[in-house]
Amino acid sequence: MEQIKELLALWRDRSRASSDVKAVALEHIAELERKIAAIQEMTRTLKHLAGHCHGDDRPDCPIIEEIANGSAQVNMEVNPRFGVAALK
Repeated sequence: MEQIKELLALWRDRSRASSDVKAVALEHIAELERKIAAIQEMTRTLKHLAGHCHGDDRPDCPIIEEIANGSAQVNMEVNPRFGVAALK
């Protein structure tokens, strides 16, 4: 939201330099790339954990155990937009 406000302010300011707009765009790209890297890491972790889960009727679950022990680099948060727990 903050970046949108900044871009709107730059759009309204006809005396702005295009380098200011480009700087905002490059910051947004860097932020998106950080998020992509974090999601890729979470995906690798969950794939690894799922690969070590028997997926049967036994109550023990390596996925839950690893997350509970903090060994897995998977963070959960409640996403208010969707009303469910989402990977962070």
